[in-house]
Amino acid sequence: MGEVKHLCLVKFKEGVVVEDVLKGMTDLVAQMDMVKSFEWYTLMSCPFCFPFVMLTLHAEVVTN
Repeated sequence: MGEVKHLCLVKFKEGVVVEDVLKGMTDLVAQMDMVKSFEWYTLMSCPFCFPFVMLTLHAEVVTN
């Protein structure tokens, strides 16, 4: 208890360097104490679509 799982579906514009975006997200997550895990996936049917899954501590847990 005390954790929240977030799912975000992202569609990048053509020409975006996806590896740069994923590296930036990974670096950002490493700086956030409330984030417990971060994952991303590539959808084979859509090369520009990426689901991000982030497990965070619930806000009440962070403030206590």
